[in-house]
Amino acid sequence: MNTTQNFLSAALGMFICMGVAFQSSAQSHRQETELLQSIWGMEKQALVKEYMGLNETESAAFWPIYEEYSSKLKSIGAKRIDNIMDYANNYENMTPEKASQIANTVFKNNISREKLQQQYFKKLSKAIGALKATEFMQLEKYLQSVINMEIQQNIPFLKELEDERES
Repeated sequence: MNTTQNFLSAALGMFICMGVAFQSSAQSHRQETELLQSIWGMEKQALVKEYMGLNETESAAFWPIYEEYSSKLKSIGAKRIDNIMDYANNYENMTPEKASQIANTVFKNNISREKLQQQYFKKLSKAIGALKATEFMQLEKYLQSVINMEIQQNIPFLKELEDERES
């Protein structure tokens, strides 16, 4: 198994653990989120390092920008997890108003992530060139897609609740 596969396995495992975190109290939720983000950050950084194959000059320019980007992305990720927790906590008694609020929060979170990526693509392009910046963003989008798929597979659709109520 190569490093990319190892990383993706670890990332998927982390998000499965996140499903277990839905069962925990609100107080421990923030601590679990921070721990998962820390583990994710270390695994991701190792993958990025291998994937990017930067020389010394590129590395010196890339990593400070990456750290800044990751820090801001972590904040967006925490808001996303909070919203998922809100969904989980309200799933059984979801109201139209709550569903609308959660959906709008998803939209705002996605927009924040896209704006952040656009902002840091520009910074990376200046620092390491547009080709390397694009390589990084391709990897970022790929990882984001894998994570999105795993989360969606572990969160029940409202339609499932509706179907259960009707039976």
